[in-house]
Amino acid sequence: MKKFAVAIAILSVSVLASCGGGSPEDVAKKFGKAMLDGDVEAAQDISTENASKLMPLIIGMMSSKMGEMSDEERKEALAELDTMECEVEGDKAKCGPKGKSKTLELKKVDGDWKVDFNKKGQS
Repeated sequence: MKKFAVAIAILSVSVLASCGGGSPEDVAKKFGKAMLDGDVEAAQDISTENASKLMPLIIGMMSSKMGEMSDEERKEALAELDTMECEVEGDKAKCGPKGKSKTLELKKVDGDWKVDFNKKGQS
């Protein structure tokens, strides 16, 4: 269940820092935590405009799975988020927990890293 929950929290962004800046790793961690917490506003605050519009739908679909997590599974998922690594190339980054695929996409917008959706064919 833990792997499934983390996969949903991180990988769902493939189909989809604090405010004001931060490293891509910090933003990716905050986004993962917002997803685990079901915090739409926090996820939107660190997302691009297009990704932000989809957060209520994505988090709504995930909420039942997140509610099924035990306290131990949640602790493990949060610990995995603390191992976040990003591969940065210019103003784009791909992030994921250490040893996992880098599927969470971030983009620099006005100097701040934001979670982004990159539909095939878009840049």
